[in-house]
Amino acid sequence: MTPGRPLTSPLPRPTLGHPGMTEKEGRGTTTKHLTVLQQNIHGLKMRQTVENVRERIIYAREQINIIREERWLWHVGHLTHTTNMTQMWQHVNRVRGKHTHPPAYPNSAGKAGQLITDYRDRSASVRLTEQLRCRKAELHPTRWVTITAETLLHDDTDHEILRDELLRAWKTSKDTVPGDNDITYSMLSHVCNMVGDPLLCLFSRSLMQSMVHKEWKAANIIPIPNAQ
Repeated sequence: MTPGRPLTSPLPRPTLGHPGMTEKEGRGTTTKHLTVLQQNIHGLKMRQTVENVRERIIYAREQINIIREERWLWHVGHLTHTTNMTQMWQHVNRVRGKHTHPPAYPNSAGKAGQLITDYRDRSASVRLTEQLRCRKAELHPTRWVTITAETLLHDDTDHEILRDELLRAWKTSKDTVPGDNDITYSMLSHVCNMVGDPLLCLFSRSLMQSMVHKEWKAANIIPIPNAQ
């Protein structure tokens, strides 16, 4: 079918092919025919031809629905009490036309771990020459002392955290779960509007020292017993 050229012969109705054609091949053939009809309907000129193409499009969609219904009945007939929920939802999504695409790599987590291991082995100190290893050992204490001294310096841009800033970070939807990078309701509920608040001071010291303050680890947590 050529766009823009009127058809002189009636369009054949899309069929499912010979009896030996599988359901996937039948649906693929009907879908392909439907796509061709939809792409060429805008280039047709004759009114009668356009109406014929629209009828064929409707017919093709009906055939696709019939195939899906037959496939649905076939899957339902094979479900038993031993069928797990994962397999059942796979059948439902397959009939609905929603296919889950496999990952680009079968074992992505294993491949990522392998790349990390290869990078660690290739960048290990044992692969360096003896001269470079000695030079690195000499620089390591000096670098550590320099980094430690830099972290202890006071930055003029550091300011203590205010209570209003914590309240602006307070989420209004729900309390955060462990692991989220937000401030929880339970923590903010202990912030008091007073000078020298211990929680605000703890936040400020952790920010200025660029490390978790030791008081975070020395807190006394009293477990709440479960209701009997």
